[in-house]
Amino acid sequence: MPAYITIWEEIRDRIKPRVDELVRDIAQNIPGDESLIRFQNAPRELEEILEHRADEWIVRVYGKCRDARHELKKRETQNFRRAVWTFEIQPFIDERLSDLLLRGAGLEETEVQIVKAGKLEAIMWSQRWERLTPKVSVCERVKERLRLRWMQKLFAPPALPVEVTPKEPPINKGKLKQSDQQEILQLENRTKPRQGKLERDTELPVERGQKQQDLSKYLDGAQLTERQRECQSLRFEYGLSVADIAKRLGVNRTTVAEHLVAANRKLEKADARNRSAKNRAKVNPNQFN
Repeated sequence: MPAYITIWEEIRDRIKPRVDELVRDIAQNIPGDESLIRFQNAPRELEEILEHRADEWIVRVYGKCRDARHELKKRETQNFRRAVWTFEIQPFIDERLSDLLLRGAGLEETEVQIVKAGKLEAIMWSQRWERLTPKVSVCERVKERLRLRWMQKLFAPPALPVEVTPKEPPINKGKLKQSDQQEILQLENRTKPRQGKLERDTELPVERGQKQQDLSKYLDGAQLTERQRECQSLRFEYGLSVADIAKRLGVNRTTVAEHLVAANRKLEKADARNRSAKNRAKVNPNQFN
């Protein structure tokens, strides 16, 4: 049995009641959130606040999983993070987060049920439809951004124990935008070797042809270049660090980081296009028949 499944079975029963209680607590606090109430009719500000709140909620869910792991006197490993993403964080985003976001956007219980049942077209062109559609779009955008962010966060493993060349020059970030510099710095920080025994094989997964996860459905529609696709795959499907990818491709770390940043931007644009298409289909389902 894969190690990450074994890890999940060890903590599953501890986590479920804690997450259930957490979701109830969040739902009870949403109606009294002054920031959400204040910006109910300001989509841009509402979207920023919802994304911040939702990210905090997911952090708290992850914290429940981490606490359960620590109670067993075991540390966080890449297999643990994979288990948490697969069996708790991803289902939470797909199911529970949607409800919380819709409530945070000011939808009533009956309106939440209408959206969940995919029956927005039943109230098309009514005042309720005109009020709900922008808020539903905001919630969908927030959810998809968080899905991508947490997928990359939990599938960005610590560096594999490889030999480091002392003369390797540091990444020169002078020619990059400030936002890209910060993203590359985060990539570097996540690839620094950590002390202690790592819960992984000494042989690289890519050498065995074994992906840690299959992201083809995200990568195929993003119009990535061949090198961007290769870097994304090695990073997030096979779990290689930036340094490992650079060594494998025969390029410097700056080039790998730039490809990853550019690919992430394309992935976000592809997500936005997909959401727009889904929204158009909901508004006029016969258009695509």
